[in-house]
Amino acid sequence: YLDVVVEDIKRESVKPTNRGFGFRQVHSKLSVPHLNHLLEMEPTLFRDNIKFAVRGVQLLQAEAEDSKKELLDRRDSTQNTKELEHLSACLAFTSVFSGRLNGLRLILLYQKLLLLQCRHWRDPTDSILLQTLLEYIQLPRSYAGSMFPMARCMIKTGQGNPLEWSKHLPQQENNYLAKLSSSSELAFCDSSPTYFGPGDELVIHIRARNIKHVTAHLYEFRSADYYSRFRKEIPGSINVDGLLPNDEQHIDLSHFHGFQFRFREPGPNVESSLSKCLKMGKLAALFSEKGFYDTLNGSR
Repeated sequence: YLDVVVEDIKRESVKPTNRGFGFRQVHSKLSVPHLNHLLEMEPTLFRDNIKFAVRGVQLLQAEAEDSKKELLDRRDSTQNTKELEHLSACLAFTSVFSGRLNGLRLILLYQKLLLLQCRHWRDPTDSILLQTLLEYIQLPRSYAGSMFPMARCMIKTGQGNPLEWSKHLPQQENNYLAKLSSSSELAFCDSSPTYFGPGDELVIHIRARNIKHVTAHLYEFRSADYYSRFRKEIPGSINVDGLLPNDEQHIDLSHFHGFQFRFREPGPNVESSLSKCLKMGKLAALFSEKGFYDTLNGSR
């Protein structure tokens, strides 16, 4: 069966049709083992084929989504571990392809770096982050504009000489960074945990730009009765206006040059009978077993 597929692609890949992998509906029915076998049969035919590689990554992604649905542990650390396993499988699949697929590899490595950064915050001794970063940097780029993502990252995080890095940015990007420097932002990072279980430490990652001072209010609500009756997380937000906080922290960011900082609740770990609410400025954000909601603000 696969021999027929190979011969058909060989025949259709030449002029006048010039059609490669993916032009027939049967190609979408092939599984990951089928694709791997095709690569072993005719590596020169498929190692430059972008559609072939993307299809393999899509199938691996579908498998990863199915396996995540079967997980009973909803903690972010467990979810991140499964996602890292998936990305490693995708990178292993793309490793046999030529340099034409470096763009796809860069996307996968970037996603892996984001997850490893979250894990590195919990465990600074983890060396995989540095190894992956070196792999990301060493991957060959094929055009001068490939320095743009790194230049933007270095400028936004206050690393190096901004004048030197700005040479690698297009004019519209310089205008964008000028707007960033004149505005402020205080928001939850996507890397913040969305699920807290019993005994988990309460750590929140917040993105701050041009914010000099933040006041954090911590509220505790006993939710054991609600959980015992409904067996699910508290839906939506809780209005904490008029309530006295259990704890208050004043965070000085005047010396901070980066775009992110961490808030760590200094008391006991999160218990299953408590929902804790963090209030920044005037707007509140509740997180229980489901996560946190709403927005934040601070003072410049």
